[in-house]
Amino acid sequence: MIVDTSRPRETCRLTLAEMAASASTFHESRDSVRAKSAESSTSGNLRATRQETSTHHVSSKEIQRNLRAATKPRRSRKRLNVPPRITAANYRARRGRQSRNAWHALRSYFDALVFRMLNDREQAGHARLTLDDARVLADALDAYARDYLSGWLLPFDPYARPSRFERFAYVDEVALDRLCRAVAMSQITDWSPDWIRQRRAWGRKGGRPPGQPSRAAASDPAKLDALAALIAAEPRLTGPQLAERLGVSPSTVDRMRQALRERRDTHS
Repeated sequence: MIVDTSRPRETCRLTLAEMAASASTFHESRDSVRAKSAESSTSGNLRATRQETSTHHVSSKEIQRNLRAATKPRRSRKRLNVPPRITAANYRARRGRQSRNAWHALRSYFDALVFRMLNDREQAGHARLTLDDARVLADALDAYARDYLSGWLLPFDPYARPSRFERFAYVDEVALDRLCRAVAMSQITDWSPDWIRQRRAWGRKGGRPPGQPSRAAASDPAKLDALAALIAAEPRLTGPQLAERLGVSPSTVDRMRQALRERRDTHS
């Protein structure tokens, strides 16, 4: 095939009406492809259109209400706040040292949100979600993100080329779809009713129960006397060196030192 390069190629410029028509055609073709893939998918494909109704025992609207309720504070927990967005100034100041982009921030937020929601459903006596409900949960997360996390989403534009900052600080539609499906599958698989009981047993304020070795060593009089004797004999030893001599962790040595100070103040 011989191409005539003597004449310059004519540039094709579209009007605004033609660009709008091509964009609408693109959206229609994309929606039709998604609908066909959802109909012919197996259990591994969790994405469904938002107009679909679930055939399982839980609906997407119910999950959305549970997600909104999971963010509210209660007597034993704080409000689940949306993570702060990445600004352009912060991105430029820490360029090259940024490790958590928008994907990681939303993934951590969604993990905590879904765990709270599953705990609330367990306490309320609702049926436990199974892997068959994963596509419903993914659809509810997608709707929740579009309603309450719209500032994190990158508007879809087939003709735009996102900048490096936009790819780092925002999540597009394709990434949001993958994120919702990944969170739905992982959280339903990993969550168990014993998870909240174990967290309550450990506690955020009290740490591990008093029966654990580190807590027991910090309040054991014999251990405290040994630490006091070791400090008196070798006062130049550091915290890690004292921990190595006593066979405990450095954090346990810090607690033992605090217990020694309290005991000294009590006796004085």
